[in-house]
Amino acid sequence: MLRYLRDHNPGWKSMVQQTLQGWIDTLYCPPGTNYGYWRNEGTPFTAGVWNQNPWKDEILLLAARQFAWPQALETARQHINYVAHHCGCFDWGSGRFLGYHDQPADVRVHFHIHGLYLKVFLQCGLLTGDTNLVGFVQRSYRWAKSEAAGSAPVLGFFPEFVNQSDHSEGCAISDMLDLSLMLSEAGVEDCWDDADRWLRNHFAESQLTPEKGARLQDWALSQPRRTVQPNESSDHTTDRSLGAFAGWPGVNEWHPTARGIQHCCTGNASRSIFYAWHAILDESGGGLTVNLLLNRAARKADLYSYLPYEGRLDLH
Repeated sequence: MLRYLRDHNPGWKSMVQQTLQGWIDTLYCPPGTNYGYWRNEGTPFTAGVWNQNPWKDEILLLAARQFAWPQALETARQHINYVAHHCGCFDWGSGRFLGYHDQPADVRVHFHIHGLYLKVFLQCGLLTGDTNLVGFVQRSYRWAKSEAAGSAPVLGFFPEFVNQSDHSEGCAISDMLDLSLMLSEAGVEDCWDDADRWLRNHFAESQLTPEKGARLQDWALSQPRRTVQPNESSDHTTDRSLGAFAGWPGVNEWHPTARGIQHCCTGNASRSIFYAWHAILDESGGGLTVNLLLNRAARKADLYSYLPYEGRLDLH
Protein backbone atom coordinates (compact mmCIF):
# COMPACT_ATOMS: atom_id res chain seq x y z
CA MET A 1 0.00 0.00 0.00
CA LEU A 2 2.84 2.37 0.82
CA ARG A 3 4.50 1.63 -2.50
CA TYR A 4 1.24 2.41 -4.30
CA LEU A 5 0.99 5.76 -2.49
CA ARG A 6 4.55 6.56 -3.59
CA ASP A 7 4.41 5.69 -7.29
CA HIS A 8 0.69 4.92 -8.02
CA ASN A 9 1.65 1.80 -9.91
CA PRO A 10 -1.66 -0.08 -10.30
CA GLY A 11 0.19 -3.38 -9.79
CA TRP A 12 0.63 -2.57 -6.09
CA LYS A 13 -3.05 -1.74 -5.70
CA SER A 14 -4.01 -4.99 -7.41
CA MET A 15 -1.69 -6.96 -5.11
CA VAL A 16 -3.18 -5.38 -1.99
CA GLN A 17 -6.75 -5.91 -3.15
CA GLN A 18 -6.14 -9.56 -4.03
CA THR A 19 -4.78 -10.20 -0.55
CA LEU A 20 -7.53 -8.32 1.26
CA GLN A 21 -10.26 -9.88 -0.85
CA GLY A 22 -9.36 -13.17 0.85
CA TRP A 23 -10.08 -11.57 4.23
CA ILE A 24 -13.32 -10.06 2.94
CA ASP A 25 -14.52 -13.38 1.50
CA THR A 26 -13.73 -15.44 4.61
CA LEU A 27 -15.30 -13.18 7.26
CA TYR A 28 -18.24 -15.20 8.54
CA CYS A 29 -21.38 -13.24 9.39
CA PRO A 30 -24.02 -15.39 11.14
CA PRO A 31 -27.41 -15.07 9.39
CA GLY A 32 -29.49 -12.19 10.66
CA THR A 33 -26.59 -10.46 12.44
CA ASN A 34 -24.60 -7.29 11.79
CA TYR A 35 -21.25 -8.69 12.90
CA GLY A 36 -18.65 -11.13 11.61
CA TYR A 37 -15.55 -13.05 12.61
CA TRP A 38 -12.83 -15.14 11.03
CA ARG A 39 -13.42 -18.81 11.77
CA ASN A 40 -11.14 -21.55 12.98
CA GLU A 41 -12.45 -24.97 11.92
CA GLY A 42 -15.98 -23.61 11.72
CA THR A 43 -16.00 -21.71 15.01
CA PRO A 44 -14.89 -18.18 15.91
CA PHE A 45 -11.44 -17.67 17.33
CA THR A 46 -12.68 -18.01 20.88
CA ALA A 47 -9.26 -17.81 22.51
CA GLY A 48 -9.85 -14.21 23.46
CA VAL A 49 -9.22 -10.73 22.21
CA TRP A 50 -5.74 -11.41 20.82
CA ASN A 51 -6.78 -13.91 18.16
CA GLN A 52 -9.36 -11.62 16.58
CA ASN A 53 -6.45 -9.65 15.09
CA PRO A 54 -6.85 -5.84 15.16
CA TRP A 55 -4.10 -5.49 12.54
CA LYS A 56 -6.47 -6.87 9.91
CA ASP A 57 -8.99 -4.15 10.76
CA GLU A 58 -6.32 -1.45 10.62
CA ILE A 59 -5.20 -2.55 7.14
CA LEU A 60 -8.78 -2.89 5.88
CA LEU A 61 -9.52 0.65 7.07
CA LEU A 62 -6.38 1.94 5.33
CA ALA A 63 -7.49 0.27 2.10
CA ALA A 64 -11.01 1.63 2.49
CA ARG A 65 -9.66 5.18 2.79
CA GLN A 66 -6.97 5.04 0.14
CA PHE A 67 -8.88 3.06 -2.47
CA ALA A 68 -12.43 4.25 -1.67
CA TRP A 69 -13.30 0.57 -1.23
CA PRO A 70 -16.72 0.05 0.43
CA GLN A 71 -16.25 -3.72 0.85
CA ALA A 72 -13.10 -3.26 2.91
CA LEU A 73 -14.84 -0.72 5.14
CA GLU A 74 -17.89 -2.93 5.66
CA THR A 75 -15.74 -5.95 6.51
CA ALA A 76 -13.79 -3.97 9.10
CA ARG A 77 -17.01 -2.50 10.50
CA GLN A 78 -18.63 -5.94 10.91
CA HIS A 79 -15.59 -7.41 12.61
CA ILE A 80 -15.18 -4.40 14.89
CA ASN A 81 -18.83 -4.79 15.86
CA TYR A 82 -18.11 -8.41 16.83
CA VAL A 83 -15.12 -7.49 18.98
CA ALA A 84 -16.85 -4.55 20.65
CA HIS A 85 -20.10 -6.33 21.48
CA HIS A 86 -19.99 -10.10 21.08
CA CYS A 87 -16.71 -11.72 22.13
CA GLY A 88 -16.34 -10.55 25.72
CA CYS A 89 -13.31 -8.34 25.16
CA PHE A 90 -14.73 -5.06 26.49
CA ASP A 91 -17.40 -3.88 28.88
CA TRP A 92 -19.44 -1.57 26.65
CA GLY A 93 -20.83 0.50 29.49
CA SER A 94 -17.62 1.33 31.34
CA GLY A 95 -15.00 0.67 28.66
CA ARG A 96 -13.20 -1.75 30.97
CA PHE A 97 -10.81 -4.24 29.36
CA LEU A 98 -11.83 -7.91 29.64
CA GLY A 99 -10.26 -11.23 28.63
CA TYR A 100 -6.73 -12.26 27.78
CA HIS A 101 -5.69 -14.69 25.04
CA ASP A 102 -6.95 -18.17 25.98
CA GLN A 103 -6.96 -17.61 29.75
CA PRO A 104 -9.95 -16.83 31.96
CA ALA A 105 -10.77 -13.15 32.27
CA ASP A 106 -9.87 -13.13 35.97
CA VAL A 107 -6.29 -14.28 35.34
CA ARG A 108 -4.55 -11.62 33.22
CA VAL A 109 -5.89 -8.90 30.97
CA HIS A 110 -3.43 -7.76 28.32
CA PHE A 111 -3.35 -3.95 28.01
CA HIS A 112 -1.68 -3.56 24.61
CA ILE A 113 -4.04 -5.66 22.52
CA HIS A 114 -7.03 -3.72 23.88
CA GLY A 115 -5.26 -0.45 23.14
CA LEU A 116 -4.76 -1.57 19.55
CA TYR A 117 -8.47 -2.25 19.25
CA LEU A 118 -9.37 1.17 20.63
CA LYS A 119 -7.30 2.77 17.86
CA VAL A 120 -9.10 0.87 15.10
CA PHE A 121 -12.44 1.52 16.82
CA LEU A 122 -11.69 5.24 16.73
CA GLN A 123 -10.54 5.18 13.11
CA CYS A 124 -13.66 3.28 12.07
CA GLY A 125 -15.96 5.52 14.10
CA LEU A 126 -14.50 8.68 12.58
CA LEU A 127 -14.59 7.22 9.06
CA THR A 128 -18.21 6.09 9.28
CA GLY A 129 -19.57 8.84 11.52
CA ASP A 130 -20.44 6.30 14.23
CA THR A 131 -20.70 8.55 17.28
CA ASN A 132 -21.58 5.61 19.57
CA LEU A 133 -18.31 3.87 18.70
CA VAL A 134 -16.32 7.08 19.15
CA GLY A 135 -18.05 7.64 22.50
CA PHE A 136 -17.09 4.16 23.60
CA VAL A 137 -13.44 4.86 22.77
CA GLN A 138 -13.62 7.95 24.97
CA ARG A 139 -15.05 5.93 27.88
CA SER A 140 -12.51 3.16 27.49
CA TYR A 141 -9.62 5.62 27.14
CA ARG A 142 -10.62 7.33 30.39
CA TRP A 143 -10.86 3.99 32.17
CA ALA A 144 -7.54 2.75 30.73
CA LYS A 145 -5.64 5.78 32.06
CA SER A 146 -7.20 5.54 35.52
CA GLU A 147 -5.91 3.93 38.68
CA ALA A 148 -8.68 1.34 38.28
CA ALA A 149 -6.64 -0.12 35.40
CA GLY A 150 -3.39 0.05 37.37
CA SER A 151 -2.20 3.08 35.40
CA ALA A 152 -0.38 6.22 36.56
CA PRO A 153 -1.69 8.97 34.23
CA VAL A 154 0.66 11.68 35.52
CA LEU A 155 3.68 9.72 34.28
CA GLY A 156 2.10 7.73 31.46
CA PHE A 157 2.66 4.35 33.11
CA PHE A 158 0.34 1.66 31.78
CA PRO A 159 0.73 -1.93 33.01
CA GLU A 160 1.45 -4.86 30.72
CA PHE A 161 -1.42 -6.67 32.43
CA VAL A 162 -4.29 -4.67 33.89
CA ASN A 163 -3.79 -4.17 37.63
CA GLN A 164 -1.25 -7.01 37.78
CA SER A 165 2.09 -5.53 36.71
CA ASP A 166 4.89 -3.61 38.39
CA HIS A 167 6.21 -2.92 34.90
CA SER A 168 4.78 -1.49 31.72
CA GLU A 169 5.10 -2.56 28.10
CA GLY A 170 6.41 -0.18 25.44
CA CYS A 171 3.46 -1.03 23.21
CA ALA A 172 0.94 -0.07 25.90
CA ILE A 173 2.55 3.35 26.38
CA SER A 174 2.53 3.89 22.60
CA ASP A 175 -1.14 2.88 22.28
CA MET A 176 -2.26 5.38 24.89
CA LEU A 177 -0.06 8.14 23.49
CA ASP A 178 -1.47 7.47 20.01
CA LEU A 179 -5.02 7.62 21.34
CA SER A 180 -4.40 10.92 23.14
CA LEU A 181 -3.10 12.43 19.88
CA MET A 182 -5.82 10.91 17.69
CA LEU A 183 -8.67 12.02 19.95
CA SER A 184 -7.21 15.53 20.19
CA GLU A 185 -6.48 16.02 16.48
CA ALA A 186 -9.95 14.77 15.52
CA GLY A 187 -11.54 17.30 17.89
CA VAL A 188 -13.25 14.53 19.86
CA GLU A 189 -11.66 15.40 23.20
CA ASP A 190 -8.84 17.68 24.39
CA CYS A 191 -6.14 15.24 25.49
CA TRP A 192 -3.13 17.41 24.65
CA ASP A 193 -2.04 17.59 28.30
CA ASP A 194 -2.06 13.79 28.48
CA ALA A 195 0.10 13.59 25.38
CA ASP A 196 2.54 16.20 26.70
CA ARG A 197 2.98 14.48 30.07
CA TRP A 198 3.37 11.00 28.62
CA LEU A 199 5.82 12.08 25.92
CA ARG A 200 8.09 13.83 28.41
CA ASN A 201 7.94 11.10 31.05
CA HIS A 202 7.49 7.38 30.58
CA PHE A 203 7.64 7.39 26.78
CA ALA A 204 10.95 9.27 26.71
CA GLU A 205 12.39 7.14 29.53
CA SER A 206 11.54 3.95 27.63
CA GLN A 207 13.86 4.75 24.73
CA LEU A 208 17.38 3.32 24.85
CA THR A 209 19.84 6.22 25.05
CA PRO A 210 23.67 5.90 25.26
CA GLU A 211 23.61 6.29 29.05
CA LYS A 212 20.96 3.60 29.44
CA GLY A 213 22.78 1.47 26.89
CA ALA A 214 25.86 1.46 29.11
CA ARG A 215 23.73 0.27 32.03
CA LEU A 216 22.18 -2.44 29.91
CA GLN A 217 25.59 -3.60 28.70
CA ASP A 218 26.94 -3.74 32.26
CA TRP A 219 23.98 -5.87 33.24
CA ALA A 220 24.43 -8.17 30.23
CA LEU A 221 28.12 -8.69 31.02
CA SER A 222 27.20 -9.76 34.54
CA GLN A 223 25.12 -12.65 33.20
CA PRO A 224 26.45 -16.17 32.51
CA ARG A 225 28.18 -16.39 29.14
CA ARG A 226 26.78 -18.66 26.46
CA THR A 227 27.59 -19.57 22.89
CA VAL A 228 26.21 -17.22 20.21
CA GLN A 229 23.89 -19.21 17.96
CA PRO A 230 24.01 -19.13 14.10
CA ASN A 231 20.89 -16.95 13.96
CA GLU A 232 22.22 -14.50 16.57
CA SER A 233 24.79 -11.71 16.66
CA SER A 234 27.04 -10.31 19.39
CA ASP A 235 28.55 -7.62 17.16
CA HIS A 236 28.20 -4.16 18.80
CA THR A 237 24.72 -5.10 19.95
CA THR A 238 24.45 -2.20 22.41
CA ASP A 239 25.43 0.45 19.86
CA ARG A 240 23.14 -1.07 17.25
CA SER A 241 20.22 -1.09 19.70
CA LEU A 242 20.37 2.60 20.64
CA GLY A 243 17.05 4.24 19.84
CA ALA A 244 15.11 1.04 20.43
CA PHE A 245 12.39 0.94 23.07
CA ALA A 246 12.11 -1.12 26.22
CA GLY A 247 9.85 -4.12 26.03
CA TRP A 248 9.15 -4.12 29.77
CA PRO A 249 10.08 -0.75 31.30
CA GLY A 250 9.72 -0.05 35.00
CA VAL A 251 7.97 3.01 36.40
CA ASN A 252 9.32 5.97 34.42
CA GLU A 253 12.63 4.23 33.69
CA TRP A 254 14.28 1.80 31.28
CA HIS A 255 14.60 -0.86 34.02
CA PRO A 256 17.07 -3.44 32.65
CA THR A 257 16.04 -6.84 34.00
CA ALA A 258 16.17 -10.37 32.66
CA ARG A 259 14.06 -9.04 29.77
CA GLY A 260 15.02 -5.91 27.89
CA ILE A 261 13.94 -5.18 24.31
CA GLN A 262 11.14 -6.74 22.35
CA HIS A 263 10.91 -5.08 18.99
CA CYS A 264 7.14 -4.88 18.65
CA CYS A 265 7.55 -2.03 21.15
CA THR A 266 10.21 -0.39 18.99
CA GLY A 267 7.90 -0.57 15.96
CA ASN A 268 4.89 0.84 17.79
CA ALA A 269 6.90 3.55 19.54
CA SER A 270 8.52 4.61 16.26
CA ARG A 271 5.06 5.30 14.86
CA SER A 272 4.21 7.24 18.01
CA ILE A 273 7.29 9.43 17.52
CA PHE A 274 6.00 10.35 14.07
CA TYR A 275 2.43 10.91 15.29
CA ALA A 276 3.71 13.22 18.03
CA TRP A 277 6.04 15.11 15.67
CA HIS A 278 3.21 15.55 13.18
CA ALA A 279 0.83 16.84 15.87
CA ILE A 280 3.14 19.49 17.36
CA LEU A 281 2.06 22.04 14.75
CA ASP A 282 -1.07 22.13 12.62
CA GLU A 283 -0.46 23.97 9.35
CA SER A 284 -3.81 23.14 7.77
CA GLY A 285 -5.99 25.94 6.45
CA GLY A 286 -4.70 29.49 6.43
CA GLY A 287 -3.29 29.59 9.93
CA LEU A 288 -0.94 27.85 12.30
CA THR A 289 -1.84 26.10 15.56
CA VAL A 290 0.64 25.03 18.22
CA ASN A 291 -0.61 21.87 19.96
CA LEU A 292 2.44 20.62 21.85
CA LEU A 293 5.27 22.71 23.30
CA LEU A 294 8.07 20.68 21.70
CA ASN A 295 10.74 21.45 19.11
CA ARG A 296 9.56 21.38 15.52
CA ALA A 297 10.65 22.81 12.19
CA ALA A 298 7.84 23.29 9.67
CA ARG A 299 7.01 25.14 6.47
CA LYS A 300 5.25 28.08 8.11
CA ALA A 301 7.21 28.35 11.36
CA ASP A 302 9.95 26.90 13.54
CA LEU A 303 9.15 26.16 17.17
CA TYR A 304 11.89 26.18 19.82
CA SER A 305 10.91 24.83 23.23
CA TYR A 306 13.08 25.25 26.31
CA LEU A 307 10.77 23.21 28.53
CA PRO A 308 11.23 21.79 31.09
CA TYR A 309 14.53 23.56 31.75
CA GLU A 310 13.22 27.08 31.25
CA GLY A 311 9.73 28.57 30.92
CA ARG A 312 10.33 29.76 27.41
CA LEU A 313 8.99 29.09 23.91
CA ASP A 314 10.17 30.81 20.72
CA LEU A 315 8.14 30.74 17.50
CA HIS A 316 9.88 32.01 14.39
